Amino acid sequence: MVTVRPLNLAVAITLLVSLSAGCQTSCKTACEKALSCDLDSPRLAFDACYDDCERQRTLYSDWWENDEMSDRFDDHRNCIADSTCDELRDGVCYDDELFIF
Repeated sequence: MVTVRPLNLAVAITLLVSLSAGCQTSCKTACEKALSCDLDSPRLAFDACYDDCERQRTLYSDWWENDEMSDRFDDHRNCIADSTCDELRDGVCYDDELFIF
């Protein structure tokens, strides 16, 4: 079992990002990357990651129609896809404007 420090868990949770059209990284890809980097925990598995990601995508894009936050999610997903596992563990993609926890 992998022990997850609070920061690692926060990084894993930040992987719950939106799905959008174009060449943006999808929720599926972001969650697969998180799990491949051992950023998972008993509280974060693929299905939960994907479901929460989609829920947040809907919140920002459909309910709030907040283009700024949707764009930040796009940038966040791309950061996840482009970063190494060590960088993700260090929180390189964490955005405290998107994730207040």
